[in-house]
Amino acid sequence: MRRFLIRGRVQGVGFRPFVARIAQALGVAGWVRNVGWGVEVAIIEGDVARFLERLRTEAPPAARIDAIEVCSDPPERFAELGQRAAADGNRRFVILPNGADGGLALAPDRAVCRDCMAELCDPHDRRWRYPFVACTACGPRYTVSTALPYARAATTLAAFPLCPECQREFDDPTNRRYHAETTACPVCGPQLRFLDRSGQPVSGDPIALALACVQAGGIVALKGLGGFQLVCDARAPEVVATLRARKRRPTKPFAVMGLNAISLAEWVDWTEADRRVFESAEAPIVLTAIRRDLDGAAVAALDALAPGLAWLGVMRPTTPLHLLLWHEACGRPVGTDWLDKPHPLFLVMTSGNRSGAPLAADDGEAFAALADCVDGFLTHDRPIAQRADDSVVRTRRDGNPIPIRRARGFVPEAVVLGGVQADEPGVALGSDLKLAAAFVVADKAFLTPYLGELTNRETFDHAWRTLTHWRGWLGVTPRWIAHDAHPDALSRRLAEQLAAEWQAQCIPVWHHPAHLAAVIAETAPETAGPWVGWSLDGFGWGEGGEAWGGELLQFDACGQWRRLDHFPLLALPGGDRAAREPWRLAVAVLARAMGDEAVLREWWARRAAAAQALGIRWPHSAEVERLWHWLRSCPNGSIGTTSSLGRWFDAVSALLGLCAYNTFEGEAALRLESAAARAFDAGRAPSFVGRLATDGEPHWEPEANWQGWWSWVARFAAATAIPEWAAAFHYVVAETLVGVARPHLTDPILLGGGGCWQNRLLIDATTVACARYGVTLRVPQQLPANDGGIALGQAWWVLAARRAMTASQRSSCQVPYHYIPRSRAKLFEAYRLLERLFQGRKA
Repeated sequence: MRRFLIRGRVQGVGFRPFVARIAQALGVAGWVRNVGWGVEVAIIEGDVARFLERLRTEAPPAARIDAIEVCSDPPERFAELGQRAAADGNRRFVILPNGADGGLALAPDRAVCRDCMAELCDPHDRRWRYPFVACTACGPRYTVSTALPYARAATTLAAFPLCPECQREFDDPTNRRYHAETTACPVCGPQLRFLDRSGQPVSGDPIALALACVQAGGIVALKGLGGFQLVCDARAPEVVATLRARKRRPTKPFAVMGLNAISLAEWVDWTEADRRVFESAEAPIVLTAIRRDLDGAAVAALDALAPGLAWLGVMRPTTPLHLLLWHEACGRPVGTDWLDKPHPLFLVMTSGNRSGAPLAADDGEAFAALADCVDGFLTHDRPIAQRADDSVVRTRRDGNPIPIRRARGFVPEAVVLGGVQADEPGVALGSDLKLAAAFVVADKAFLTPYLGELTNRETFDHAWRTLTHWRGWLGVTPRWIAHDAHPDALSRRLAEQLAAEWQAQCIPVWHHPAHLAAVIAETAPETAGPWVGWSLDGFGWGEGGEAWGGELLQFDACGQWRRLDHFPLLALPGGDRAAREPWRLAVAVLARAMGDEAVLREWWARRAAAAQALGIRWPHSAEVERLWHWLRSCPNGSIGTTSSLGRWFDAVSALLGLCAYNTFEGEAALRLESAAARAFDAGRAPSFVGRLATDGEPHWEPEANWQGWWSWVARFAAATAIPEWAAAFHYVVAETLVGVARPHLTDPILLGGGGCWQNRLLIDATTVACARYGVTLRVPQQLPANDGGIALGQAWWVLAARRAMTASQRSSCQVPYHYIPRSRAKLFEAYRLLERLFQGRKA
């Protein structure tokens, strides 16, 4: 007997029946079963090499094989299983029940597959137009799971016993619904209903009623896989404006769902990489470039959906329920040919929640939170066990992914921690913004979906419930809890409360080193370090309490790090208010670099006139001049500063008149990137930057010691070719990142972490600059570079630091500060003082 352990995405995706079919086709005798975090295959006799080769090359679409390991246990230990397999009738290869620790892995939710679409559109099939059709290749997994091991009894489908026909499919190894835990049909499964805004049922076909409501200009709350979504006609700007007003979301872009890529090509320019991600089984929202040759109606619609931006978030129908809206709009066609044809129905598909609150997941929550937002509810009686928003992805010019938000379709797949392993389980909580935690077991990190921002009690409670559930779900008790080192971080408060309940140890981790550590953990550089990289974001707590965000750091394999360089310090007039009002940063740049009030007035007059023409909010001249005089009169050191590259993006965006007020996080930077994209797409950026160096314009040289940076950036105030200047900023920042880092590189790898590394133009320009010097750029591809992936870096740092300690040192650490290098002990004395002051205020 030869036994193998197959690791990867191999549970809950029809992998065992696939193995059995291959074995029977080759005449191989043996058995297969789920064990631990993988699938165990035993071969008693047969062609092993050919069997394993077909496993690798013919795996189901939803499966992924990461490794096939040979097990060394003696055959006699499994003699009983071999006898059971041999005695099982005439079948030489059998599927056995799970092992004692079996079924611990769980696949993410998958978009409806083509086979299920065919059943949905076949009037002779018993699942004709049934909105909960699913099989082993598609349908919900994580969002309906209540416990592990994954089985129907541990899902929200447990309340729906299978009818005889569904049970037959479930028990038949040759059927694609063999052990498909979410199998259902109209006889035994969940049912759909349409309710008015008061929650009263409306008679008629729920799909037809919902579509009619949308087509009449209404807004519908639809119960998706991981929570409610708000749906309306994307082609109707007045309806989108109504949705914005009701949801209190004035300018943040909305995602659009279209039937297929051919349909959405009316509005967006597809790249091969974008289309591949769009059509994948994960089916995330894909940020895709808006076409430049649109007519008036399309321009008006897109101005309402993504005002001032060059990209639109698009997605395809992810569930049978979504797809049935198009089936109804097409007149209920028979067959699947219509699925590949263009269709004009475009729907806004956005999160069903109040701004800042968690997704509504059941009817009661939806009625309470959304009744005054919508005109009807398309809901059903299959409970949602786990909330999960839609994932968001964009792609680089080279086709590699840039994750923006990791949730439905990707969670709860584990990420392997590069080069480290936990001797005891733990959890890293990430940061207050874009909260996503990472549970660490052995060499794997299991990241929760995006949970929201810890800015209100509802999100805090939602995070507490999710973390508590995951603890029981994974069957681990964390012994340590990593959190952001900011003394007033709400994630720190969450960590302290969880630590008290779980008897775990709190460990603070510096924000920007954690960003870079996440890249090390994910990409696992081949060298043993040290590694050098840029941590670039909007704000993070730095040594001495400074506001960091543009840091060149060096890391070693033991988690020790040091700051090598940083972007020039930018004044923050008004503190956090400057992040919400980028015009303040623009004035700070002019006050520091120019010192001429006439320049300020000329800049304000030019940009104010342009803003008025475009309907962009712009500050009053008196307010701008007051800030100018205050900045000019303040002594050095009396105004807070930051090294954040994110704030520099905000300042340049305001200097160019693109955004004076951020109505959502990152708005100014997004508008700057969108403006720059026009020059990059037209190929004007490199030639324009070259002219800056030869036509007498100030040109920043990245090898210099930051002299001239201020005056170069200040020239944006007089810029007239705005797309070219916006592109020039991206281009020169990329050159600067490589030029400043090169003297510190010990190997040809430059790491990049932090939210600024989600800027596609910055990544592409930096990649080009790196290639000229023989340097490789490594940025996250599995997790977001923003705070949604920082928990992975916190976990890696803790494990790297613990690896450098002896067992007695680890066991003696009773307070979190022991994990901080001694050179920072004084800072954490102040940290403890702040904690006592905070507790005193609460008292």
